[in-house]
Order: sequence, then structure tokens, then C-alpha cells
Amino acid sequence: MAGHSKFKNIQHRKGAQDAKRAKLFARLVREVAIAARDGDNPDFNPKLRSALSQARNNNVPKDNIERAIQKAKDSEGLEEITYAGYAVDGVAVVVDTTTDNHRRTASSVRTVFSKMGGALAERSAVIFQFERRAYINIPKMTLDSEDAAIECAENLGAVDFSEDEDWCLMFSMEGFGGASTRLEEVLDGKMEGVVTGLLWYPKSRVPLSAEGHEKLHNLVALLEDIECVDDVYTNAE
Repeated sequence: MAGHSKFKNIQHRKGAQDAKRAKLFARLVREVAIAARDGDNPDFNPKLRSALSQARNNNVPKDNIERAIQKAKDSEGLEEITYAGYAVDGVAVVVDTTTDNHRRTASSVRTVFSKMGGALAERSAVIFQFERRAYINIPKMTLDSEDAAIECAENLGAVDFSEDEDWCLMFSMEGFGGASTRLEEVLDGKMEGVVTGLLWYPKSRVPLSAEGHEKLHNLVALLEDIECVDDVYTNAE
């Protein structure tokens, strides 16, 4: 039975990792499609060149990338839309999406908030509680110690860093351009698995009970299951 339990735990972890990887692939593919709206030749489209580089660094299949570029040509238009609302105990929630049907997306997001006891709100009524930051996620196989991560953060001018499955280095919007330019040199060309992007960082945190955390977790999980949702942020402690 112990062996069976261990096997089930491994299956669960693998399933979670696969789901996270699939979500990353989907986001990177959408970024390629968004960038390709300004032209499908990366030699003349720096945004597409950057999106393609990031997708390849994370082993997104070539067919997925090519379909994304073709979709950008064929689609009437992809939009990047941010929704915001309130969840349990007044926790602020920000939802970044990329969609080709904003009515469908708005309906899906609103339904989840309503189902979980929250409500969408005017974006301006929520977003002031967050600040825009840039981030770089670097795998631990690249930076194999906390000292290495700290040194990298200092070399790139990060304002903060945290440890999870990867190292997450955070930057002010003003400092991110220079950091992204120097990143490959600082990492000695080891760009596999590196992900960059923007996030909403809470200016302060709202404390929650264990029950509140569970309700919030369920809300976030349902939002993340919506196909066109890229990221979900909260100001929960």
C-alpha cells in the first residue's frame, strides 16, 4: 500500500507539472500570436522575435508556433484584456487574458466570480491596489544555489527575488529593459526554461483565514481553467 500511495503521489505531481507546462505553452503561443499581428517576419518585428525566442527557450513545439502565427494572420483580432474584481473577505483579484472573443471571455470570468461568491468590478476600482512589475523566472538547474540567484539578481538590478520551483527575479518597469538586454550574457547563454513577462504586484496584503484561503484557491483555480486566461493575481497574504 505504501508503494501504491507513493506512486499515486508521483502521478499527482507529474499531472500538476504537466498542467503547469501546458498553461505556459498556451501563454507563450498567445504571446507569439499577439506579436505576429504587427508582422510575421521577426527580422522586422522585435516583439515577435522576442516572443519566438522565449517560446523556443521553453521547448514549445514548432507546429504550435507556426499555427499561432497563422492564426494571427487569419483572426479578426486578438485582444489583451485585464479584468478585476473582489473575492472572499474583500481580496482584490486581477485577471489577465488574451482573447479573440471578449464577450465570451467576460461572461466566463463573471460566471466564476459569481459562482464563488465574488464579483467583477470596475478595473480602476481594483487595480490601484497593485503595481506593474516585470519578472524573470530562471530554473534552478541554471542557478543552483541561493548565492548564485542573489548574484544574478544584483547583476541584473532586480528589486526583489523569491524562490519557488524556479527563481523569480522582479524588476521595476524602468529597470527591466536593461536587465532583459543583459540576461543572456549574465546567464552565459543558458536560456533554456527562462520565462520573462509582466505581473501585477500587490502594494499591501489582506490576511485570510484557512477557510478564506481555500475559497480563494478554488476561485483562482477555476479562473485559470478558462482557456484564454493568462495569469491571475491577488493581494491575499
